Amino acid sequence: MTTRKVVDQVLNPWTRTTRSAPYAVPEDLPHLQALADTQVRASDAPYRLNLTLPPEPFTGLHDAPLVILLANPGVSDADPAAYARPGVTERTLQHIADAGGAPNHFLTHADKDHPGLRWWSRTLNGLTRQGYSHDELARQILAVQFHGYHSRSWRPIPYTLPSQSFAFHLVRRAMSRDALIV
Repeated sequence: MTTRKVVDQVLNPWTRTTRSAPYAVPEDLPHLQALADTQVRASDAPYRLNLTLPPEPFTGLHDAPLVILLANPGVSDADPAAYARPGVTERTLQHIADAGGAPNHFLTHADKDHPGLRWWSRTLNGLTRQGYSHDELARQILAVQFHGYHSRSWRPIPYTLPSQSFAFHLVRRAMSRDALIV
């Protein structure tokens, strides 16, 4: 008798991210447009999703022992110029499409002026002061965003985007392997 092991597998929708702005998973686009149509007041400006930047729904290897849960990637004034540099957007899109994830490219790439490196360096400063290198941390930490689209500030969106199922899957997998989740 042959037994089959059923694996909890969810396909990574970020492999289908559009390759030019607006950057999004195609299934998310109608929901993102509907959200944008409701954000018409000036007070909504910090919460508008910036689809001119490539999404960053997760950063790191999918089986990393430490998982950090975050809301969504932010936006700084330096981001448009940083992502306009040759190879930066392409590297980000490749990172989210890699099966199994990839080491945190902000920590392993030589782009010392990228706002992502500055954010991660500041966030992980306590660990680097204890002697952990960026290269080591890049392989040990998986950061999972609640959703992968950039905005200046976060507030919940009124529905679950189709792409969010993959983030939920990554967290369930982390729980099943007893990863440390922060």
